[in-house]
Amino acid sequence: MNAGQRLTAVTLTCLALAPASLGAQTVEEGPATEMAAWDVDTNHSRVGFSVRHFFTPVEGQFDDYDIDLSFDPEAPENGHVRVTIDAASVDTGNDRRDADLRGSSFFEAERFPELSFESERIERVSDTEFVVHGNLTIRDVTRPIELEVTLLGMRELDGDVQRNGRMIAGFEAAAIIDRRDFTVGSGRWAETVVLGPDVTIRVLLETRLR
Repeated sequence: MNAGQRLTAVTLTCLALAPASLGAQTVEEGPATEMAAWDVDTNHSRVGFSVRHFFTPVEGQFDDYDIDLSFDPEAPENGHVRVTIDAASVDTGNDRRDADLRGSSFFEAERFPELSFESERIERVSDTEFVVHGNLTIRDVTRPIELEVTLLGMRELDGDVQRNGRMIAGFEAAAIIDRRDFTVGSGRWAETVVLGPDVTIRVLLETRLR
């Protein structure tokens, strides 16, 4: 979250795109109102990332986010997703580092309070694998990216398992972006010796049919 943006399978993981010879299907998404809406259980979900510090990956997450998801397993290409993230909710488990990330060299959260992603089309690779093409915005810079998504599972729960029996689905998604494409990491952090250029986005979602 374009030569600077290459993606790996996940991790939001990790899948490989099916070759065209296998019949990967790309269809423009239809209106989200036609699709089943899903609520994200934030107690069992995570919007995370990792970036290399010298040689070691450092992981973090955003604690405050909102996700609007429409999805039908019979027609996933007609789905839609929009993600809004509170930049100030970045959490790497280190107060000093988190303050730096909120500051002007990185997210500049006071000036740019939100990060966002919105899908434009969804490509079905298999019954459980998809590529979500959309636009990621950080610091008011918008770039196209691709999220490689796995449907981890789906089942309907009865009242013995869930007090309000309903359909549950789990998703995993991932992408790799170049932070410099979004002007994240300025000044001495623009160099990539200490802080790597590639940021791995990893999202894990537990959702319930609305």
